[in-house]
Amino acid sequence: MKKAISVGVSIVVVALAIWYITGSIKPGEWVLIAGDFTNLDVSFVMLALAISMMSHITRAERYRTILRPLHPHLSFMASFNAVMIGYAFNTILPRAGEVVRPVVFAKREGIPTEEAIGAILIERILDVVSIMMALILVMTTSGDTLARIFAYYGSTSADSAPIETQAILSNLSFALVGLLAFVGMLVFTRLGQVFSERVVGRLHKRIGDALSRIITKIADGLRVIKKPRLYIRLFIETVLVWATYCFVSFFIIKAMPYPSAAGVTIGQASIILVVIGLGVTLAPTPGALGIYQIIAQASLVAVCGATPVQGFVFGMISWIVNYGLVLLGGFICWLSETADTRPSMRNSSSSM
Repeated sequence: MKKAISVGVSIVVVALAIWYITGSIKPGEWVLIAGDFTNLDVSFVMLALAISMMSHITRAERYRTILRPLHPHLSFMASFNAVMIGYAFNTILPRAGEVVRPVVFAKREGIPTEEAIGAILIERILDVVSIMMALILVMTTSGDTLARIFAYYGSTSADSAPIETQAILSNLSFALVGLLAFVGMLVFTRLGQVFSERVVGRLHKRIGDALSRIITKIADGLRVIKKPRLYIRLFIETVLVWATYCFVSFFIIKAMPYPSAAGVTIGQASIILVVIGLGVTLAPTPGALGIYQIIAQASLVAVCGATPVQGFVFGMISWIVNYGLVLLGGFICWLSETADTRPSMRNSSSSM
């Protein structure tokens, strides 16, 4: 029932967002939009696709780094396949990939699923911290640009935009604090096990024992927190992930056949990325469809002085490059995994 409601809400939000963003486009402008698609600089689009793939490769390697204290010889290809499959599922059903990815990876590598889930929690912490730091940097250095983006659709005035940004930042802070508290409880205390054994176990011993084992395995997946020697590696990989995202946005904008896009800088592309990334983080729709296009349009108009139609084209091209690659790559990786479901021999031999 809850899943049906979630899907229904996503469909409604997507429909409203698409109606909203296309409502301002006049019938005759659709011909111009089609022409703009054909006039894209294909070399920049291909470069954006290649760099986008590098971001997924870096994420796959970071996932292995998080699990390195437990399993130092995990397969890179298994990690990459799981990342791509997880993102493909996220594009179809919001947040579904957060469950699918650890399940696929754990099955392929022959490790407990709970440990793989623990690694996902670390990734979410790194992502939330990254987007918060980027948002603070944009607020500090380009607050006026951020205000224009928020004011674009008239949902807020330029004067009140900083207040709205602060509210978003506060919500992210609360989410981060809650996530850190949960992770800290699992890693540094026995509260989870005590609750399982003394509360749940008294009601149903078998369920209590099973819950205790699950919590223990998830805590094992978080063990990288106790390995400071891996912090620098995680930091570098996280920076590389976001750097590749910035360059993807930069080259997609450069591919646009508009004078407003010709002089774009990497700094402006980074601002656009931060705003889109924030929207994707909060969007309730599959692949942030609809929401992504609205935010991308507003960002290009506010940052580069583009027209709404040009912003619409950018939003569509950017979404296709990022999510089309994920869907195609995820499908290919899914075929690869279903063709060979044997556990990794390297990991099996290392655990003997």
